[in-house]
Order: sequence, then structure tokens, then C-alpha cells
Amino acid sequence: TASKKFQVQQHLKTSKHIRLEAVKSNSAQKEQQLLLACSSKSGPDRSQFNADLCKAFVSADIPLHKLNNKCLKSFLEQYTGKKVPDESTLRKNYVSQLFKDTMEIIRRKACGKKIWVSLDETTHYVRPPMYETCTNRLKKQQCALELSVVYAVVSSCISFFLPCCVMLAIYSRLYLYAKRHVESI
Repeated sequence: TASKKFQVQQHLKTSKHIRLEAVKSNSAQKEQQLLLACSSKSGPDRSQFNADLCKAFVSADIPLHKLNNKCLKSFLEQYTGKKVPDESTLRKNYVSQLFKDTMEIIRRKACGKKIWVSLDETTHYVRPPMYETCTNRLKKQQCALELSVVYAVVSSCISFFLPCCVMLAIYSRLYLYAKRHVESI
């Protein structure tokens, strides 16, 4: 084992090993630079068609994987004259920028203004809970609360009248117990 270790140490000092190590290091750096350049496309390198296609699908709530449908893909390519990218290309290179742009628009519209947010939770016996949000700007002295009559009645019964009945039942039992206790003394 000592002789093998010595041979390896001698090999590491040879000019051939040093030269090949440098070539390997340079090619790894070039490959890394190429990967970074490809993954961080921004500006003129990004296709406007791809960005618009991604925006159209996302805003219409169409899953991007539908672009892998051969019939849809050939239809779009035939009538637009553009190559339709794979859904993973759009997801990796365009969705994050679309999200950032949308968030910036929301920030600009809501900046310095009073807003209201409504969150609706819907449960389904098969799927997990789904949440829907609705946000809007409020004008001065405006109340954005809208209730249906059914919701108001059910909500009032559950949050006020039902606990009130439970409390009355408990207190009446306590009263009767205290009354019997006093009579027994």
C-alpha cells in the first residue's frame, strides 16, 4: 500500500497529469458558464413568442403540459409559423418572470392605498381544501362587505345563538344544582 501511495503521488506530479487536469478544469468552467447563460436568459435572448404564449396559457388557466399535445402543438406551429417550445422550457424560463411582472403590477396598483382581501375556503370530499382570493382597492369611505341573507342567518345562528343556548342550558343546570344544595342545608 505504501508503494501504491508513492506511485499515485509521483503520477500527480507528472506534467501529463497537470496538463490534463488543467484541460478538465477549463472545460468544466466553460460548461458551467454555458449552463448559466442558457438558464438565465433575459433581455433580447428571450423569445417574445414564448413569453406571450406562456402568459396566454397561464392567464387562461390552461396547464402548460397541454403544449405537449401533438395536435395542439402542430396547430399552433402551423398557424403561427413559430416553433412551440416544450412546457418545461416555459416553466423554467418564463413563468418566474411572469410571476414577478404580475406581482409588480399588483404592487403598483395597491401601493399606498387601502385594500380588502377576501379568502374563501372550499372543501371537497375527494380533494384537499381549495382557496380562492379576491382583492380590490377601496375607495374612500366605502364598505366592501357583501353578505347573502342565508350566510348571515346561518353565521349568526352558529356564532351567537347556538353558544347562547348551550350557555343557558349549563347555567340552568348550575342554578338547579345550587337550589337543591341550598335546600339540603
